[in-house]
Amino acid sequence: MVRWRIGDRRGDHDDLTPLVYHIREGGRVTGHNIAFDRTGWNKMAARSSLPQIAIEQTDCTMARCAALALPQSLDQAAKAIKTDVPKDEQGHLLMMRMCKPKKIHADGTVEWRESAEELERLSEYCGTDVEAECAIDGAVPQLSDLQRRTWLLDQKINARGVMIDLPFARKALALAEVAAKAANKEIDQLTGGVVTKTTQVARIVEWLRGRGISCASLAKGVIEDVLVTTDLFDDEPARQVVELRRASAKTSTAKYKAMIDCACKDGRVRGTLRYHGASTGRWSGQLIQPQNFPRVNTPEEAASVEALHDLLRSCGDAKTAFERASLFFENPLNVLSKALRSSIIAGTGKRLMGGDFSNIEGRVNAWLAGEDWKVRAFRDFDLGAGADLYVLAYAKAFHCGLAEVDKPKRQVGKVMELSMGYQGGRRAFQKMAVNYAVSVTDDRAEELKIAWREAHPAIVQSWWELQDAAIEAVKYKGSTVKCLNDRIQYLVHRDILWCRLPSGRCLAYCSPFITQQMFINEDGEVEITHRPQVAFRGVDSTTKKWSIQRLYGGLQCENVVQAIACDLLVEAMFRVEEAGYPIVLTVHDEILSEVPEGFGSVEEFGTPTIPEAEWAGGLPIAVGAW
Repeated sequence: MVRWRIGDRRGDHDDLTPLVYHIREGGRVTGHNIAFDRTGWNKMAARSSLPQIAIEQTDCTMARCAALALPQSLDQAAKAIKTDVPKDEQGHLLMMRMCKPKKIHADGTVEWRESAEELERLSEYCGTDVEAECAIDGAVPQLSDLQRRTWLLDQKINARGVMIDLPFARKALALAEVAAKAANKEIDQLTGGVVTKTTQVARIVEWLRGRGISCASLAKGVIEDVLVTTDLFDDEPARQVVELRRASAKTSTAKYKAMIDCACKDGRVRGTLRYHGASTGRWSGQLIQPQNFPRVNTPEEAASVEALHDLLRSCGDAKTAFERASLFFENPLNVLSKALRSSIIAGTGKRLMGGDFSNIEGRVNAWLAGEDWKVRAFRDFDLGAGADLYVLAYAKAFHCGLAEVDKPKRQVGKVMELSMGYQGGRRAFQKMAVNYAVSVTDDRAEELKIAWREAHPAIVQSWWELQDAAIEAVKYKGSTVKCLNDRIQYLVHRDILWCRLPSGRCLAYCSPFITQQMFINEDGEVEITHRPQVAFRGVDSTTKKWSIQRLYGGLQCENVVQAIACDLLVEAMFRVEEAGYPIVLTVHDEILSEVPEGFGSVEEFGTPTIPEAEWAGGLPIAVGAW
């Protein structure tokens, strides 16, 4: 491995010849978030005689950390593996200042911070970072062959990028800004001037408390709790205020702005995917965060998005567009949010083709747990001989005929399926129900939870099997503990609890230990019992900090199910690429490719998206392609 810091002055060694030779000969180039270094180097190389760094010759310590569920930031990763390299806080602050213009003059000239002293100090900071990267490189194992192959594909997808409909995004942003001002005016009127902007969360919380409504926060995931509280049912102004906050928090304004800011000169946004962004191996989003784009779920929503496009094409200014949008739509901000997906378009002379797995998590969960009636139901549905699974879920839970399940009951069945498969209870149902316009009391939600669990005894049992297997593996380090018909295996080795999936890939839980069980009950209260529980060190999904986390059966079930779904997706991605459909984006269980006009067909695209994994025998898989 060649370790070279550009600008390093070891005697008179400012000569880049050894580094250039190493790159030209195809030598491995390692870095933390190496895509950043590769892109910067190649941009410089394009203006000189320097060689380009190929994706295939790079190695990323950040990706290797991610595969072990270690923190991905250099600072936190270094702390997690306990390196002796100190964090250069002052150097970091200087780097952040030097990344931004010192001043932009009236004539547009940009003045940067680039004095000799600042550049020298920046070089020192760079050197400290390289030392940390080298320490991580020596401590964290290489990716497996399959993981490296997946990461290389990730790098190619990110380099291709997605085309953005910039004219639409600019008009949508202008409309969103006008709509936000209107929402601010409305919340001002509803609260009598106490709250003047939807962004004033602390004021909204205090205003709600002043009306006798229990509320500690309106953060994402909490706002749904507030919307389902009984207190709001009889207080229409309060409900409107919370709904206004919720609509504005969908960040459509921020996302349209990100599209415009992040688009390259060719109109494409690159680098939107973060490899192994979730500990399960799934990708997460960056920049425009495509994983957070809301789906268009109904024909009515699709029609609203089409109408929004037509409206913005015909209106000359945002104010007029908002006035017309207010006549057509109950809440223009909601429609703007739904229209985010339509901002991604095909390049000139090309078209988009996509496909996604149908209810893949529900299928994997039933298959893994051995919920045989449900596996058969999925298979029958795929053959056109079975009932809609959301209808069936309701009918099975309440022992009624399929014909008795009307549209509202199907919605209840859908929320039950989406919220309860990972040990979710009353509160989980109610929080998800908000997104599907389903409102139920606490007692009714509890009834639904009990009914769903009684209808899924094998899945419920799988939660306990997974939990007990992990506890046993941590208690008896070095012993392999199998569960769920030997499809899942736990083993502690080198201070990591490994969870081996049916594919052979492993999930990692660092520094596991046994502690007393602690959980948050249905009423939001923390309870501690004398039962054992596995705790480990991981990245907190809310704070993003490296801290103590706790395992329980439902979380383990979610982890392995989503990881298996990821393994199936990755296999499909390789097959789609090999069939000649270059992937430009993946979102959860969906693949998006961009192909020349006239190339291929939906039928041809859909065929390779069905994986042929031997380890998934008996798992019913269905793909919808378009």
